[in-house]
Amino acid sequence: MADGKLSKARDLHSRGSRALDDGRLDEASDALRHALKDWNRLVPTNHIERAYTLHALGLCCCNQNKLEEGEKLLRQVLDIHQAIGPSNKSNTATTMQVLGSCLLDKQDFEEAERFLKESFELYAQVVPKNDKSIAYVLHEMGRLYWKVGKLEDGERKLRE
Repeated sequence: MADGKLSKARDLHSRGSRALDDGRLDEASDALRHALKDWNRLVPTNHIERAYTLHALGLCCCNQNKLEEGEKLLRQVLDIHQAIGPSNKSNTATTMQVLGSCLLDKQDFEEAERFLKESFELYAQVVPKNDKSIAYVLHEMGRLYWKVGKLEDGERKLRE
């Protein structure tokens, strides 16, 4: 019985992720919220599949300009990644990047910078220098420095 319920939660997550990738944000949000409801009943709080759904829903909320909710969900994901430990660096870096972008959109520039820098440092440990993940974090850092008028910092970071 539990296997069927887990399978349903995975299916809902997959459906929500596909809708998110396709830009169908309302559909994504609905499926991911149902998946999360199932995960909350079926698995421990720090379960990685729950974290994946929280991350996708947090990203969806940020894309819908529901920045407060997105931030809250992404911080929950970071708590789970920290509980899992250092073997989870790539996932942690991705969540920090998305959270940094969300905070940038909220105009919380200090926190955005902190998360984007941490994301960059983690990615540098686990992916090649020319990986698109690093390029995206650098892009977001450039956007941050542009918004706060620290263009020299942005240029220096891009030259690294």
